Amino acid sequence: MKIAMLTSDYLPNIGGIASHIYELSKALIAHGHEVEVWVWDRKEADPAPTGRGEIPVRMLPAAADQRSTWSKARTLAGAMNQAIGEFNPDILHLHTLDPLLLALRHISRDFTGTKVWTNHSSRFLRKADSFFWRQKMRFYGRALDGLLAPSQELLEKSACLGVAQGRYLANGVDLAKFVSLDQAEARQRLGLPLDKFILLSTRRFSPKNGIRFLALALPEVARQIPGALCVFCGNLPDAKDWPVVEKIVQENRLETFTRFEGAVPNAEINTYLNAADLVVLPSLMEATSISGLEAMSASRPLVGTRVGGIPELIEEGVNGLLVAPGRPDALAEGIIRAYRELDLAEAGRRAREKVEAEFTWPRLAQKTVEFYQSLGREGQ
Repeated sequence: MKIAMLTSDYLPNIGGIASHIYELSKALIAHGHEVEVWVWDRKEADPAPTGRGEIPVRMLPAAADQRSTWSKARTLAGAMNQAIGEFNPDILHLHTLDPLLLALRHISRDFTGTKVWTNHSSRFLRKADSFFWRQKMRFYGRALDGLLAPSQELLEKSACLGVAQGRYLANGVDLAKFVSLDQAEARQRLGLPLDKFILLSTRRFSPKNGIRFLALALPEVARQIPGALCVFCGNLPDAKDWPVVEKIVQENRLETFTRFEGAVPNAEINTYLNAADLVVLPSLMEATSISGLEAMSASRPLVGTRVGGIPELIEEGVNGLLVAPGRPDALAEGIIRAYRELDLAEAGRRAREKVEAEFTWPRLAQKTVEFYQSLGREGQ
């Protein structure tokens, strides 16, 4: 089967969508399929496909000088038609919203293969209650044969598109990247204290990730667990929520209870995970959290909010605890309960087992192919 992955978010960008496409493509190639990633770069007129890994990449024109979504979509459709003629894919698998979804409508009469969209979009969730947004998305969705969503919440909200076949399919993780290290050795390598109870957040400082609520929970955590230290790995100082978090830390005199590492390369995340005792997901909006899966792969338990795909990762009291979103008091209570009541080593072991059973990329690639085939129009 020949598969084209369409996106405006890809390597070397850091983030869940870019990682998802790269890892899924690798796994599909390992299954014997031929894959190209087609990238619409919104910022550059003619970017070079460098630093994007070993998957073949085809750049689509940016159409940056065209203001309307409709005109950009027409330009993109022309580039896609040319790429279709050269690559002859059986599947067009879209991963971002933007004009690429609309462009599928422009090519739908000429392309005889299967068109699938994985809806990763937090913007979609934010706007899904708007009547006019739903009508627009339904118009776009008529070009689709199938829809995948990395959380049950996204799948339910996507029903407004009217796509006949939809399925929940989680994100995955590369287990080989997350191996067990001696905790003391990991802490020494990072210059972290050996005698602290270390909480870890590996999230960008964007509002949807709820980092401010973790910061607001820390005064109570510090009172109840005097030996606690919260380590933040995320983009700053230009991130949207960083000024808010910084102010909370200063006003509550939490400097000795916090450490901010800034953006950490993905290759180093495993060391941070092994140095931690507990990983916190304070999200307000989430698909199947890549950060959560990485923590579980490194045998670390989670305290996470009851939103999106997080409840599909955390089994209450088994590999972590679930709390209400947007509530610092609930988050603090969950962290303190985990510290006092969970066998953290056992919970971490169970977390790793759950990933091995449900969230590896080879397993998810096979499910993706099965979904393509269920649509009944795949190439042979």
